[in-house]
Amino acid sequence: YGLGSEIEEINPQKSLDLLQRNPLLSSAPHKQIVDAVAKIFLKGIQDNYSNQFENLSPDTIQILESLSSLKTIEGNIARFYLSAIYHHSGTDKDYEKGFAVRQSSYELENNPLSIIKLATSYTYGYGTEKSNTKTQELLEEVFNKHSEEEFEKYNKNEVYWAYNQLSYLYFIQKSINKGADLILT
Repeated sequence: YGLGSEIEEINPQKSLDLLQRNPLLSSAPHKQIVDAVAKIFLKGIQDNYSNQFENLSPDTIQILESLSSLKTIEGNIARFYLSAIYHHSGTDKDYEKGFAVRQSSYELENNPLSIIKLATSYTYGYGTEKSNTKTQELLEEVFNKHSEEEFEKYNKNEVYWAYNQLSYLYFIQKSINKGADLILT
């Protein structure tokens, strides 16, 4: 039950013993991230998740910020939630901080989603100057570096957006080149 092995009968004591021996689950960063995420979920449960990033305590955000520099699963989770908070919260929305988190995710994780999220910031100017050139570079990187199988692990909407955005940028570039050819001839 959640431990990745076939269990013929439920044995809570055996599960508890395994969990207590797992050094990852007893580390300070793990306890902090579990606490922070639990607070976010509890906020979300109160109103069917429509405002789960609203009115979070400064302590919760501070915990996430302190963990966000770690190159661990706890750091990945912290960056994920900070990016969501800084881009979607009404009370804590801060695109500049959100961009810094996305840049950090790109540098520390460099997985397809972190690259796509950073490209989104450049596309819409979230916390940075809009740049079709930088968006195109990042999206070309993600599609050249990662396989189709890797993309299946991520939100399809994010991947579809990336494909569509890169196609759009190629279309614009081709149209501009065609327009320049018309003017120059």
